[in-house]
Amino acid sequence: MRNGVVVMMVAALGFGCAGAGPVEPVGPAAAAPEAARPQKPIPDQEPEVTTQVGEILAQYANGTLAPQRLTERAGPSVLPDQAGPAAARLRAYGDLDKMELLERGTDGEDRLYRYRARYRQGSAMVDITFNKGGKIARLQVRPE
Repeated sequence: MRNGVVVMMVAALGFGCAGAGPVEPVGPAAAAPEAARPQKPIPDQEPEVTTQVGEILAQYANGTLAPQRLTERAGPSVLPDQAGPAAARLRAYGDLDKMELLERGTDGEDRLYRYRARYRQGSAMVDITFNKGGKIARLQVRPE
């Protein structure tokens, strides 16, 4: 009897929800339509940071990014990546033509930036975070 009541309650909840209208996606599915639209550049109020990020990308692609530029936490994840597919892809893209600032924000004392790096043969999305001391706390590079 108890199992029958549970089944009926689940069925009633299921049918009740089904008639409530369309379900809005959550999580990564909700972000998919937004991610499909290319972001537009925003005004760059810190061109010196943009130049620095371009230099960091070149060092990352060539495997010469110095460990001293990274926080202790970021080092173990970023340094081995210099020999990985993301760095190889940047090298294959050729020379960096242009950096476009797409987002800038803060998280406490950290400064967060998102760029589109346009190369001769492709482009990459770059997320980079600097801590209050100017060290790289996060670096993520992915194809656009």
